[in-house]
Amino acid sequence: MKKLLSLFILSATLFAACSDEPANQGPKDPVLTLTSEDLIEVAYNGGTFTIEYTLENKLPDVPISVTCDADWIKDITVALDIDFRVENNPDFFGRETTILVEHATESFTVTVRQGGIELAADVEYKAPKLNGEYY
Repeated sequence: MKKLLSLFILSATLFAACSDEPANQGPKDPVLTLTSEDLIEVAYNGGTFTIEYTLENKLPDVPISVTCDADWIKDITVALDIDFRVENNPDFFGRETTILVEHATESFTVTVRQGGIELAADVEYKAPKLNGEYY
């Protein structure tokens, strides 16, 4: 009887050890993914823009960090997406910067390219009449 009981316990232990369920491996690594375009084209007069992303397995004590060195990128806010404002470009030349988004070891960058002031150079004036003497 003892042998039968020992055999039963041994088979139950082997069955439990061969389970298809994976052992708990601890917390999974976070995955930060850009879901909008990685290049944002902005007119010279600026505006408000949004960067969309997904974050899987967020670490509770680690915030999402957004940095940009350009002083013409303002009011960066982080929530379910990232909103920011681009100021007017007072120059005739375009400008470009990158925005870095990070969470733990995951990161991505978005390029912001703003055009310069555009002038209407092809202006044509039509006079209603030409009066007078021309030499």
